[in-house]
Amino acid sequence: FKTYRDDRSLAISFGSLLGTTLIVRHDTADQFLSSAREAGYNYIIPGASEFMFGVETAVRFSENDRYPRFISANLVDAKTRRMLFEPYATWYVSGLRICIIAFSDTSISKQIRGGTLKGIDIMTYDETLTALSVPVAREHADIVIAAGRFDRAAVFDIARKHPYVD
Repeated sequence: FKTYRDDRSLAISFGSLLGTTLIVRHDTADQFLSSAREAGYNYIIPGASEFMFGVETAVRFSENDRYPRFISANLVDAKTRRMLFEPYATWYVSGLRICIIAFSDTSISKQIRGGTLKGIDIMTYDETLTALSVPVAREHADIVIAAGRFDRAAVFDIARKHPYVD
């Protein structure tokens, strides 16, 4: 990534970057996430593996400037309904303002056992995009992208219900 990095490229992991490898477990992900940032990963859309040490630790990961930035719009605290991570990222690419709204895989609750997602709700795509329509409009982006693991039906539903998403 470092070799090809310039103002036209951006690296995003669609989650489960950490995995359950021994190296990640050994250093509680610090060295691995630091190395991912140094290698050029800018963002992580949290998947099941990012919660291997629990919700509080995943939130701390997202606040550490030495790690890739965690973004996800559809993971919320079950009590407060506040988003756990920043919901989107905005930047300029070749003179265009781009906004990516990040969605964690809605099936992560099925992938994770043992209560490490306790206290989290996963909002639907529709609910999330409705909640973000005004804040994203304030970004004045030229292109708005919904990024995540969507099936074909969800893509058509998003296009029909949320025309601000390109």
